Amino acid sequence: MSRRVWVLLLVAFAVGSVATTVYLLRRPPPASLANLETPSLRVGTQLQDITGRNEKADVVRVQLRGTDRPTMLYIVTPACSWCTRNRRNFAEIVRQRSGEYHIEFISLSEGGFSGYLHQLRPDWNDEHVTTLTSLPARTKAEMLLGPTPQTIIIDRDGKVTHNWVGAYTSNTLIAVENLFLLQMPGLVEDPPRR
Repeated sequence: MSRRVWVLLLVAFAVGSVATTVYLLRRPPPASLANLETPSLRVGTQLQDITGRNEKADVVRVQLRGTDRPTMLYIVTPACSWCTRNRRNFAEIVRQRSGEYHIEFISLSEGGFSGYLHQLRPDWNDEHVTTLTSLPARTKAEMLLGPTPQTIIIDRDGKVTHNWVGAYTSNTLIAVENLFLLQMPGLVEDPPRR
């Protein structure tokens, strides 16, 4: 083949590659990939009371319907670095709003729960905060609990009014501050790497 044919083939290949890339980038993802985002509890969902164990291993039942004030579920896992980084924000809500909300501090993992509470409790030091772990698998599935931290606000009738997954950053920070009418201290900085 002549050199001219090789050049034309290379140009055709390059144009085809660019056209294919543009096509793939512009088309919507297949239906199977369109909703890979983690499913989350929807606002308006009616919740039932939940049970679990406190740090002393006593069975605790948390009433979510027919309460005298709204409920805040703050869900964490002891190994979650974002939960630890968000702890001052949670402590600020407890400090300023625990009389206006039933506040439930829930861990999805039993391992290290007691030590985690011992480490964090001085930040929020409020005996009115209920601590809970050992939620039944069915409860976790029904409430679509998974990524942590997660904040769920429930009205007095047991309906979800707000649901934020993740630490309080950017838009979530603004939304949480607006709901509670307070200014958050922000995230705890990551420790320096060695």
